[in-house]
Amino acid sequence: MFANECQQKKTNACKIKVNAKTLSAEQRTSFPNRWMNSQCWLSKKDMPVCGLYSPDGHKWFADRKMLNQYVKKCLNKNQLDQITTRFTVSDLKDILPQEIFQDYAERSLKELLEKPGTFCKCPACSSPFELDVSITGTLVPEEQTTLAKLTDDDGNSISESAQKHYMEFRIRCRNNQCGKDFCRSCWEQPYHIGFDCEQFRSKQDAPKCRFCSKQLNESNRVSNPPSKALASVCTDELCLTKMKVSCTKVLPCGHV
Repeated sequence: MFANECQQKKTNACKIKVNAKTLSAEQRTSFPNRWMNSQCWLSKKDMPVCGLYSPDGHKWFADRKMLNQYVKKCLNKNQLDQITTRFTVSDLKDILPQEIFQDYAERSLKELLEKPGTFCKCPACSSPFELDVSITGTLVPEEQTTLAKLTDDDGNSISESAQKHYMEFRIRCRNNQCGKDFCRSCWEQPYHIGFDCEQFRSKQDAPKCRFCSKQLNESNRVSNPPSKALASVCTDELCLTKMKVSCTKVLPCGHV
């Protein structure tokens, strides 16, 4: 009885192998084009058509492995433009493993967000969002009122050019948990009201009063200071009073 069962199992196993071979032969007969050879456009070698791929918009076929290696090489060198100009997203999905395609997609999104255009990323929380860059034309009364109320750090009304810069480059993050405003041209946060980016950089680099941090110029800077340590002081009464009771020495490290 036991011997008969073993013999039956062997017979069934043989049938399975024969059926598998027969099925493979039937596939070759039913789909002859799948097994025919064609020349790879890159290597110029004849290969089975099933191992070749034709990118969208091209009439040639190339080895899938070679295309895969080329895309990986471009990714390693961060040459995304070499990929996007030669392959569509559909091509990349076909020839790349899922994890590599995901890496490409994330890099492409990052590059898109970092370029000036219709997308932006908050420098504070890194939340991406789309910008409305359409030309608005005449300002609505609410916008005119808002611009009229804007003042710089010294409380002065801002110029017309500064208002234009504000309308074009000042952005508030749309993330409810962030909500910070910034300049989408120089990424300064908060936005530098009353100045364009170049003016703001000049303002930041300009000398300031040691006591009140007011920007110094020829008209408001103290003349004939008692020492080098007190050279950066404005002429405000409170700052002059502080100067009189301040140390005049400069430490070897440069601090006062």
